Parts: sequence; C-alpha cells; structure tokens
Amino acid sequence: IRARCIDTIVATTRALGGVACLVGPQPLRVHALVLESVYPTLEEAIDNRLAIRLGALGPPLAPLLTVQLRPRLGFGVEDLRPIDSVDRVGAPLLLIAGTEDRHTTIVQSRRLFARAQAPKELWEVPGAQHVGGITTQPEEYERRVIAFFDQALRDR
Repeated sequence: IRARCIDTIVATTRALGGVACLVGPQPLRVHALVLESVYPTLEEAIDNRLAIRLGALGPPLAPLLTVQLRPRLGFGVEDLRPIDSVDRVGAPLLLIAGTEDRHTTIVQSRRLFARAQAPKELWEVPGAQHVGGITTQPEEYERRVIAFFDQALRDR
C-alpha cells in the first residue's frame, strides 16, 4: 500500500511487528498506526498456538514453555502484554482483525481495541485468518487503510 505523505510518519505492521510497536518505547513517533492480528498477551498467544497444534492438551503445557523465557531469553510473559500499553499510543489507530483468526481470536482483538484510546477504528475482516486481511479482501483492505491514513493525517 502506498502512502502519500510529506514530512509525516505512518506505520502499518502485523502480528509481532505490532506487538513491538506496543511494548516498545512510548510514545511511538508516528502520526497514524495500523495494526493487524496483534495478540493482547503472550500467555494467550502461546495458549492459542499450542491449542492449534496439540488441541485441548496444548494450553495446559504452556507453563512449561513460559517458565523458560526469563532464564533463556531475559524477559518474561509480563513483559509482552500489548493490552497493557495500547492505551499509550498517541496516534490514531486502525486495528484489523480476522474473524477466523485462531492465533489472535476476534474476542482478543476486541479486548485490545477496547483498551486503546480514541481516535480508533476496528475492522473485523469476515473470513480472514491470521494476518489475512489483505489476502481475503485486498481491494477493501487498501481502500480502508488509505482512507484511514488520509483522515488521520488531515486531522493533524
């Protein structure tokens, strides 16, 4: 998607890139932000992925993974909670969520959206799976993202 901007910073990011935007240093230095398929907490992301791979047996195994994070990687699940920092985004936000996303469920996306500050928009893409908005509805995706950036930058 092409953004027509002069002396303006906009960002579009998906999944883990969106997590990095939300848990990294704040405030973000952007004038508008589009996020897609961003999980609210690392615990939920791990549970969802284990359930996809192992069914009902997966989520109970999550603590065996999460207990290893701090000693092995230097951070814990409490450090990767976008839901705790989404309210600090100081720019208009468009959150895109697939209704068939099993990695970040629509319910989880709605919770993340509820915590964000206005101005904000939520686009629930019917039938889209994880980061599937652009492939499920490419023309509508482009139209919505460009319209969002146009409006957000006009209101600056």
